Amino acid sequence: LSEAQKMDFSDDSVAIHVFVAKKLGISAQSVGTRVYPSDGARKSLEVPAPAAGSAAVLELDSDEDASPVPKEMCVPAAELEAEFADEPVADPVQAEKEENEDPERLLKDEGPYPSLPPFGNPEPSDARRKVLERMKKQAGEALERGDINQAVEKYTEAIRTGGASASMLATRAALLMKQRRPCAAIRDCCVALMMNPDCGKALHIRGLAHRKLGHWKRAHRDLSEAQKMDFSDDSVAIHVFVAKKLGISAQSVGTRVYPSDGARKSLEVPAPAAGSAAVLELDSDEDASPVPKEMCVPAAELEAEFADEPVADPVQAEKEENEDPERLLKDEGPYPSLPPFGNPEPSDARRKVLERMKKQAGEALERGDINQAVEKYTEAIRTGGASASMLATRAALLMKQRRPCAAIRDCCVALMMNPDCGKALHIRGLAHRKLGHWKRAHRDLSEAQKM
Repeated sequence: LSEAQKMDFSDDSVAIHVFVAKKLGISAQSVGTRVYPSDGARKSLEVPAPAAGSAAVLELDSDEDASPVPKEMCVPAAELEAEFADEPVADPVQAEKEENEDPERLLKDEGPYPSLPPFGNPEPSDARRKVLERMKKQAGEALERGDINQAVEKYTEAIRTGGASASMLATRAALLMKQRRPCAAIRDCCVALMMNPDCGKALHIRGLAHRKLGHWKRAHRDLSEAQKMDFSDDSVAIHVFVAKKLGISAQSVGTRVYPSDGARKSLEVPAPAAGSAAVLELDSDEDASPVPKEMCVPAAELEAEFADEPVADPVQAEKEENEDPERLLKDEGPYPSLPPFGNPEPSDARRKVLERMKKQAGEALERGDINQAVEKYTEAIRTGGASASMLATRAALLMKQRRPCAAIRDCCVALMMNPDCGKALHIRGLAHRKLGHWKRAHRDLSEAQKM
């Protein structure tokens, strides 16, 4: 609330902010009709100056209670762990022997890995776009000189500018493979596929990276899918090699082992005696790493926001909780859908659907049907192109449904999209107040009232 009030002052939050401040042992100083005197366009909670004469403006600057907003896209930790993990082997001794005899095998590379696009991958300004084009040109010139390291650096500068495409991530992944950094390449490809699940180039390169690490099932999964999307003669030999590692012998058809079936091509294998289909498909759920379809809030950040704050006197705290008519219990998931990863702008046709759903949400609100309004906002949000304000609006509706944790999650995403969204800070502060998270409530409301 402190942060929200700095960003976007609201009279509606004053009483809540003062209540929270008192819970922290701070008595607010009333000034006119507001307890927040104006200082230019910024306002903050004034408290009586302590005897030592220290500053009257309260600021909680403990690192423990500050939840930093992620500055770049994140790949869910569970997905990366699944991609990096060694695959189980039936005969470890034989597997080690084959690894030692494989001249193409690479060791896993550890981080830090290159920067990813900023969260939401916003389109750069015209001036920034010119800088972006210059960096891409410099990367191309470095490649012409054979300077892979310089090319990676320039692509990284371009990517963190914002507006990078899935193809640009896949291109950097290919360069990372030349640097013998398969894990970094896999990470880039995962992000590229979040941005565009149909990016065949990213699947080709991730398949190659898995082949270099001896992840035969994952390599086959990616290469099979890549060849269906975007056939490449360069991947044929690698795909056949991987297939053989899985006990599949490829059937050569002319100069390709992948005969065309319309625009789709796949690895042909000899039909087994039982006469089952010849096209190989590994459909084990264990080896399929689904591409995240929506934005993710880092688990550590959500845990920090949801966690109970320590109390000095548990008995007194429980008594105050029981006497607080505004207190809510934590709500558990599943929570409403978030925007698709990268929050892409919808097509014109989809934008019309988006506007219709927002209108229907407004009509539901006029009827007092909060549940229907949440459903319609959720449909609109997962369409893509949702604003931080729209997430904050849904968070406000979730509070009316007595779902503070779901509201906090929406506000976290809204603040990732726009760190200056005062509305999200106000609502997150209110949610923390309802949960008895006094320090976090004060942090948000103080900042919101400044804004």
